[in-house]
Amino acid sequence: MSNAIQPSVPCEIIVKYRSSSRLADHGKVTRRLGNHWDVVKLDEVTHPESENSKLGRLWQKIRQIRLDTNVLYAEPNFQGHFEETLPAIPNDPSYSSQWWLPAVGDREMWALGRGAGVIVAVIDTGVDLTHPDLIPNLLSNGYNFGDGNANPQDVLGHGTKVAGIIAARQNDGIGVSGLAPEAKILPIKINSGGQRSFSSDQLASAIAYAVDHRAKIINLSLTVDQQTQTVQDAIQSALDKGVIVVAAAGNYGGAVEFPATMPGVFAVAATDQTRQLASFSNFGPEILVAAPGTNMLTTALGGGVTTPDPGTSFSAPVVSATITDMLSINPTLSVEMVSRQLRETASAIDGGKYTFGNLNAGAAGNSLVPHLQLSKQQFSAADSIAVNFSIPPTGTAVDVYVAVETPVGNYSLHPDGNWVSASQDGYQPITAAYRSENKVSGALFGNGAPFPPIYLNGLPTGSYTWAIAILTTSTGRLVGDVMTSSMQLR
Repeated sequence: MSNAIQPSVPCEIIVKYRSSSRLADHGKVTRRLGNHWDVVKLDEVTHPESENSKLGRLWQKIRQIRLDTNVLYAEPNFQGHFEETLPAIPNDPSYSSQWWLPAVGDREMWALGRGAGVIVAVIDTGVDLTHPDLIPNLLSNGYNFGDGNANPQDVLGHGTKVAGIIAARQNDGIGVSGLAPEAKILPIKINSGGQRSFSSDQLASAIAYAVDHRAKIINLSLTVDQQTQTVQDAIQSALDKGVIVVAAAGNYGGAVEFPATMPGVFAVAATDQTRQLASFSNFGPEILVAAPGTNMLTTALGGGVTTPDPGTSFSAPVVSATITDMLSINPTLSVEMVSRQLRETASAIDGGKYTFGNLNAGAAGNSLVPHLQLSKQQFSAADSIAVNFSIPPTGTAVDVYVAVETPVGNYSLHPDGNWVSASQDGYQPITAAYRSENKVSGALFGNGAPFPPIYLNGLPTGSYTWAIAILTTSTGRLVGDVMTSSMQLR
C-alpha cells in the first residue's frame, strides 16, 4: 500500500513518450526504460529546501514536461515499501530475552521513532567505551569528573548497563537492543577510580557539562544521601534550559530520594515482570511513571550481556529512552508536553492504586502523531462516510494535510472543503501554521464538523486509503509519519 502523502518527495520523474524520438530535453536522464521511457532527475538546488518547496518544484517540472505533445505522461517516481504493521523483530540474538521491551510497546514506538538525532547524557560510573554493541552510539566528547580527565571508561559496570538499556545498537547481530537504538550517548563518569560513591560537586559539574554539550535528556540512575543546594542549582539550571532530567526513585521500599524528589525532575519507580510495583521500589507523589526494573538483560562491562540486580537504576533509563524516541518524533516538544503524554498514556497499576501508572512507550509515541479513524472498513454507495480525527499537541506551528488515494487518483482536502487532484496541484494543507499545546479531536465530516458530509453515491468502487500528516511550518519536517486508514467501497 502506498501512502497518499509521501514522507519524502521523489527526486526523479518518469516520462513516457509517444515515439522513440525525443524532440525536447527534459533534464538529466538517470535511466532509460526501453525506447519510450526516461527517468529524469529533478534539478538540484544549492540552498536548504523544505519538503513543501521541493514538492512544488517537482510538480512545476512535471507540468512543464506535459506541455510537450510527444509526452504521453509524466509522473513522480514514487518509492515503494514492503509494508508491515510493525517493524520486524530485531536480529539482536538476546532480544528474545529482553521481556521489558515488548512489555512497554517497543515495536509500536519503533514504527515512529528510534531516538535518531537525540543526545542522552548518562551520568554514572562511565560507560564501556569498547563495547561493540555501544560503540556506534557513543559520543567521543564524554568526561571523567571523578578522576579529572577526558576518559569516562567504566570500571564498575553500572553505567554500561544503563547505557545499553537506552541505546544498545539494533540489528547489528550483537547482544541486545536498546529502546532508543539510534540515540547518541554522552558518557560521563562521576566516581573516582572504582569507588562506588561520588560527591555532590562532581555530580553538579557533570550536569552542567551535559547541558553545555547539547544533551536533551540527562539520566540519573543514582540517589544522593541528602539534598544539596549545589546539585539542586545544577539541575534547576538544566531544567530552565529545557533539558529533561530523569532520576531513579531509590531501592529500599520507602519514600522517594533526592534528586528524584526535586520539582521538575521525572521521578521513576520500578515494576516487576507482572507489571506490578516492585517490592524494593521507593514511591510517592513525586513519581511521574513506573517502568520495568527487574531481570533487565543489557550490555556488560567487557563485552557481552548481563542481568544486573533489580533496581530503579534500570527503570530510569527505560523512561529516558522513551523520551529520546519521543523527541526524535517531534524535537519541538516541551518538557511539560513530554511529561503529560507519559502520564496520560501510562496504564494503571494494581487497579489504579497509585497516583502514577506503568510506562507505555508505544502509546506515548502514538500520542504524538495525527490519526484518522473510519466508522467502518466496508461501505456501500448508499452510505455517507464518517471520519474522526485527532491532532496531537504540536509544540510548534505545523501544517496539517488530509488526503485520500482513490481508484481514480489522489486528492487532498483544501480549507474550503473542496477536494483537489494532487497530480495537478500537489498536496495542499487543510490548516497552515496550526499550533496547540493540547490534543484536539472530533468528527472531520458531517453536521457540526469542520467539513460537510461526504456521500458515496456515484463514486467508483474499490479501495480508498485515507491519510493524515503534519509537517512543521518552518522546516517542512514530517512529524512522526503519514498515518493511513483504508476502506472498501462496494
